[in-house]
Amino acid sequence: MPDNFIFCSKCGAQNAASIQFCQNCGVGLSSGLTPAPPAPIPSAAAQGYAPARAVAYAAPGVQYGGFWIRFLAHIIDHLILGAVAAPFFFIMVLPTILRVVNETQHDQEPSPEVIFAIISSVSLYACLAFVGNWLYEALLTSSSWQGTIG
Repeated sequence: MPDNFIFCSKCGAQNAASIQFCQNCGVGLSSGLTPAPPAPIPSAAAQGYAPARAVAYAAPGVQYGGFWIRFLAHIIDHLILGAVAAPFFFIMVLPTILRVVNETQHDQEPSPEVIFAIISSVSLYACLAFVGNWLYEALLTSSSWQGTIG
Protein backbone atom coordinates (compact mmCIF):
# COMPACT_ATOMS: atom_id res chain seq x y z
CA MET A 1 0.00 0.00 0.00
CA PRO A 2 1.51 3.39 -0.94
CA ASP A 3 2.20 5.94 1.80
CA ASN A 4 0.22 8.68 0.08
CA PHE A 5 -3.12 7.38 1.40
CA ILE A 6 -4.62 7.42 4.90
CA PHE A 7 -7.79 5.88 6.22
CA CYS A 8 -10.49 7.76 8.14
CA SER A 9 -10.77 6.69 11.76
CA LYS A 10 -14.54 7.19 11.72
CA CYS A 11 -15.77 5.60 8.50
CA GLY A 12 -12.69 3.78 7.17
CA ALA A 13 -12.69 5.52 3.80
CA GLN A 14 -9.39 5.78 1.93
CA ASN A 15 -8.24 9.41 1.49
CA ALA A 16 -5.21 11.14 0.03
CA ALA A 17 -2.59 11.95 2.66
CA SER A 18 -2.54 15.64 1.68
CA ILE A 19 -6.17 16.43 2.60
CA GLN A 20 -7.36 17.59 6.01
CA PHE A 21 -10.92 16.22 6.01
CA CYS A 22 -12.39 12.86 5.05
CA GLN A 23 -14.01 12.93 1.62
CA ASN A 24 -16.69 10.48 2.77
CA CYS A 25 -17.82 11.69 6.20
CA GLY A 26 -16.05 15.05 6.66
CA VAL A 27 -14.24 14.25 9.92
CA GLY A 28 -10.89 15.98 10.40
CA LEU A 29 -7.85 13.93 9.45
CA SER A 30 -4.35 14.33 10.85
CA SER A 31 -1.11 13.29 9.26
CA GLY A 32 -0.33 11.12 12.29
CA LEU A 33 -2.90 8.49 11.34
CA THR A 34 -1.53 5.12 10.50
CA PRO A 35 -2.00 3.98 6.93
CA ALA A 36 -3.79 0.84 8.05
CA PRO A 37 -7.54 0.46 7.72
CA PRO A 38 -9.59 0.49 10.92
CA ALA A 39 -11.31 -2.57 12.27
CA PRO A 40 -14.43 -3.52 10.32
CA ILE A 41 -17.64 -1.98 11.53
CA PRO A 42 -20.28 -4.53 12.53
CA SER A 43 -23.45 -4.41 10.48
CA ALA A 44 -26.59 -2.81 11.85
CA ALA A 45 -28.46 -6.12 11.48
CA ALA A 46 -26.04 -7.90 13.82
CA GLN A 47 -26.35 -5.26 16.56
CA GLY A 48 -29.99 -4.30 16.13
CA TYR A 49 -31.09 -1.07 14.55
CA ALA A 50 -30.65 2.10 16.62
CA PRO A 51 -31.18 5.40 14.78
CA ALA A 52 -28.55 8.07 15.31
CA ARG A 53 -29.58 11.19 17.18
CA ALA A 54 -29.11 14.48 15.40
CA VAL A 55 -27.32 17.00 17.57
CA ALA A 56 -27.17 20.71 16.74
CA TYR A 57 -24.17 22.67 17.91
CA ALA A 58 -23.72 26.43 17.96
CA ALA A 59 -20.64 27.88 16.35
CA PRO A 60 -17.84 28.16 18.90
CA GLY A 61 -17.33 31.62 20.30
CA VAL A 62 -20.63 33.01 18.96
CA GLN A 63 -22.91 34.70 21.47
CA TYR A 64 -26.38 35.42 20.13
CA GLY A 65 -28.30 38.47 21.31
CA GLY A 66 -31.24 38.08 23.65
CA PHE A 67 -34.76 39.38 23.19
CA TRP A 68 -34.21 42.98 24.29
CA ILE A 69 -31.07 43.44 22.22
CA ARG A 70 -32.87 42.14 19.15
CA PHE A 71 -35.91 44.30 19.93
CA LEU A 72 -33.68 47.38 20.16
CA ALA A 73 -32.06 46.43 16.84
CA HIS A 74 -35.54 46.15 15.30
CA ILE A 75 -36.44 49.65 16.57
CA ILE A 76 -33.16 51.09 15.20
CA ASP A 77 -33.81 49.51 11.81
CA HIS A 78 -37.32 50.98 11.67
CA LEU A 79 -36.06 54.43 12.69
CA ILE A 80 -33.57 54.32 9.81
CA LEU A 81 -36.21 53.14 7.34
CA GLY A 82 -38.67 55.74 8.64
CA ALA A 83 -36.16 58.54 8.15
CA VAL A 84 -35.69 57.45 4.55
CA ALA A 85 -39.41 56.87 3.88
CA ALA A 86 -40.74 60.09 5.47
CA PRO A 87 -39.77 62.41 2.57
CA PHE A 88 -41.51 60.08 0.12
CA PHE A 89 -44.66 60.27 2.25
CA PHE A 90 -44.59 64.06 2.24
CA ILE A 91 -44.05 64.13 -1.52
CA MET A 92 -46.48 61.40 -2.59
CA VAL A 93 -49.32 61.08 -0.07
CA LEU A 94 -49.64 64.34 1.84
CA PRO A 95 -50.64 66.58 -1.13
CA THR A 96 -53.60 64.35 -2.03
CA ILE A 97 -54.74 64.24 1.61
CA LEU A 98 -54.56 68.03 1.75
CA ARG A 99 -56.75 68.23 -1.37
CA VAL A 100 -59.43 66.13 0.35
CA VAL A 101 -59.23 68.29 3.48
CA ASN A 102 -59.57 71.43 1.35
CA GLU A 103 -62.64 70.06 -0.45
CA THR A 104 -64.34 68.96 2.76
CA GLN A 105 -63.82 72.38 4.36
CA HIS A 106 -65.94 73.92 1.58
CA ASP A 107 -68.77 71.51 2.44
CA GLN A 108 -68.19 69.48 -0.68
CA GLU A 109 -67.98 65.75 -0.90
CA PRO A 110 -64.61 64.59 -2.28
CA SER A 111 -64.77 63.78 -5.97
CA PRO A 112 -64.08 60.22 -7.13
CA GLU A 113 -60.92 61.44 -8.84
CA VAL A 114 -59.52 62.71 -5.54
CA ILE A 115 -60.43 59.48 -3.75
CA PHE A 116 -58.77 57.48 -6.53
CA ALA A 117 -55.71 59.72 -6.26
CA ILE A 118 -55.45 59.02 -2.52
CA ILE A 119 -55.83 55.28 -2.99
CA SER A 120 -53.26 55.17 -5.77
CA SER A 121 -50.71 57.35 -3.95
CA VAL A 122 -51.04 55.35 -0.72
CA SER A 123 -50.75 52.08 -2.67
CA LEU A 124 -47.67 53.29 -4.52
CA TYR A 125 -46.12 54.50 -1.26
CA ALA A 126 -46.84 51.16 0.42
CA CYS A 127 -45.26 49.24 -2.47
CA LEU A 128 -42.16 51.46 -2.40
CA ALA A 129 -41.89 51.10 1.39
CA PHE A 130 -42.18 47.30 1.08
CA VAL A 131 -39.51 47.12 -1.63
CA GLY A 132 -37.26 49.49 0.34
CA ASN A 133 -37.59 47.38 3.50
CA TRP A 134 -36.92 44.21 1.54
CA LEU A 135 -33.82 45.67 -0.13
CA TYR A 136 -32.54 47.02 3.20
CA GLU A 137 -32.82 43.61 4.85
CA ALA A 138 -31.59 41.58 1.88
CA LEU A 139 -28.63 43.72 0.89
CA LEU A 140 -27.33 44.26 4.41
CA THR A 141 -27.83 40.64 5.43
CA SER A 142 -25.96 39.41 2.37
CA SER A 143 -23.16 41.95 2.78
CA SER A 144 -19.94 41.40 4.72
CA TRP A 145 -21.73 42.67 7.86
CA GLN A 146 -24.09 39.66 7.76
CA GLY A 147 -26.80 41.75 9.41
CA THR A 148 -28.62 45.08 9.38
CA ILE A 149 -27.36 48.26 11.03
CA GLY A 150 -29.56 47.67 14.09
